[in-house]
Amino acid sequence: MKKTLIPLFLLSIAFQANSQNANTGVSIVKTGNSKKTGLIVKTSVRTRVASLKGEDATRQTNTPVSNNLSGDGLKKTKSPSPLSLTTATQIGTTYYQLQTNSSVRNGLFKNKDGSVSAAWVFSNDPSGIFADRGTGYAYNNGSAWTVLNPTARIEGALAYERTGWPSVAITKGNQEAIIAHNTGVNNLDFMNRPAKGTGSWTQDTITLKSPAQDGNWWPRMVPGNTDSNTLHVISVTAPAAGGFGGKEYLNQSPALTYCRSQDGGATWDIKHTVNPLINNAAGFSGFGGDSYAIDARGTTVAYVAGNQTSDLVLIKSTDNGTTWTKTTILSFPVKNFTGQALLKEGSGVADTVNTSDGSYAILLDKNNKAHVWYGNMFVSNPTTNDSGAYDYYPGTAGLMYWTEGMATDSVKIIESWMDYAGSGSLNLPSANFGTYNVSLTSHPSAGMDSSGNIFLAYDGIIQGTNDGTNKALRNIYVTGSKDGGKSWMLAYRPDSDDGFEQVYPSVARYVNSCMSLTYQEDYAAGHGIGTGNPDASSNAGVQATIYYNCIPVSSVILGVKENTTPVLSVNNYPNPFSGVTNVDVNLQKPAVIRVDVYNTVGQSVLPTKTLSLNSGLQTFTLDGSNLKAGLYFYCIRTTEGSVTRKMIVQ
Repeated sequence: MKKTLIPLFLLSIAFQANSQNANTGVSIVKTGNSKKTGLIVKTSVRTRVASLKGEDATRQTNTPVSNNLSGDGLKKTKSPSPLSLTTATQIGTTYYQLQTNSSVRNGLFKNKDGSVSAAWVFSNDPSGIFADRGTGYAYNNGSAWTVLNPTARIEGALAYERTGWPSVAITKGNQEAIIAHNTGVNNLDFMNRPAKGTGSWTQDTITLKSPAQDGNWWPRMVPGNTDSNTLHVISVTAPAAGGFGGKEYLNQSPALTYCRSQDGGATWDIKHTVNPLINNAAGFSGFGGDSYAIDARGTTVAYVAGNQTSDLVLIKSTDNGTTWTKTTILSFPVKNFTGQALLKEGSGVADTVNTSDGSYAILLDKNNKAHVWYGNMFVSNPTTNDSGAYDYYPGTAGLMYWTEGMATDSVKIIESWMDYAGSGSLNLPSANFGTYNVSLTSHPSAGMDSSGNIFLAYDGIIQGTNDGTNKALRNIYVTGSKDGGKSWMLAYRPDSDDGFEQVYPSVARYVNSCMSLTYQEDYAAGHGIGTGNPDASSNAGVQATIYYNCIPVSSVILGVKENTTPVLSVNNYPNPFSGVTNVDVNLQKPAVIRVDVYNTVGQSVLPTKTLSLNSGLQTFTLDGSNLKAGLYFYCIRTTEGSVTRKMIVQ
């Protein structure tokens, strides 16, 4: 397996740090007295695009123009991520692997009685047409899953209805609501029922009719509280570009609109208003699909909005969505950017700009103070002409954090890619990584407990992995803060698996004894949706699994002990395979390992291997020629611990 080492050099972060945060991006306290410096990398992998306005079927072409990676970053050796501490539960599947374009949906709602409602983009169609695309749904009553692994969407079987991007909420009286967008009627699709977890859904595709051509898409919905009947919804009008059929609305494409119901969705007293604080006159040409996130607490509601080529702003209301204020979190040097040249004679603007990746999370704490996260990104337009296009760098890493009280452009880095090998180099295969149009550390989602502890999940690249098509994989990481975001615990992978891609974590806002989250997993990097997608062929016909996990609070907030096993990482390729698969084991010191292979009921199916291996990356083979097609587990044991991974025999 040929791999490319990316050299790292010191990076000067292009943020203006104020006196409160003069060391932006470095020396973030983790656990105890230990400190870590963020690892940021901007590789020369770049993609030139005319716009990033969002995808319903990922119509955006995204082909790297260079595989000769070089980059820069802040070097720091990190301890290896602890191995799996909890067991995830499969709650559903989908062949439609695109759960978001940028920010993760509000797809998981946890009640204070412990019950959980989960929703995701579902399709049971492996053909790639996805005519049945809709809302997958699962429910746990607090002690057991009563709705699990659905075989059909909740919207029913009407052929013209192709829905997606569901958000779920519970309002006063335990009423349950889901909102999605409907490409059959090009309106938002609102579904509700009087009791959570049971009963028939009422579907309404008329009330939230869009004022714009071809409707509104990619919605987000949150309730004020479970003791409130207020629902807040943001979404965007259909883009004019990319084959979506839309037109500019109020001089924006797409325009971000806001809706409000104060009676659980029975009526809506505010429908699709464009906030003047972020309209065209305020310097915003439009917003990408999913490039926004929303949260509410009582009568306070706030959302963040932006994209790779605009300011990132906080829009906040303390009177239940009636009046609003704006705070700029991160500034972009060109207003109403539509591909203008960044570098012009006398402009004073560099041709490369440090910005956001468009994937945001927001959380209001018990004092209604907003906390915001996003993935770091670089964009450039190295021409002096208004070409209508720009480059963005999907090889950029860095998970960024901001909270009210911090100045504009004073964001700080709290995580980046994990340097398990301690080499200071991000070890990627020749084809780099899967395409998500976001940072290598992105898709943040957050929750909070009654004590004010913050819980955060994101997905990030895994050093030294290979999905069998020479692309590195991503996994889910979790971290937390006990002091309102001033310091953060060492991030780790709660369901670590170097052989599978885990993305799109959705964290339930309410955290009790454990942090609830869902995520999507399959064995191929990237996703398979849309034309021009470089990951389409390796993901075609691949069914992804939707998992639910509830991670003990003590594992996140109190910190976890450093992993002592000498095994840094384990990966097998190809996976799936027929015949023989290669197993890479990365050891931090020489060790004798034992290798066992089991079926799904725990029976040993291959003879035990015992190998004496040196430190570093070592490879051996497993012969599955006599195994039936299906899922198996291989376990690597040492005297100090064990690692178990999944493999699929075709």
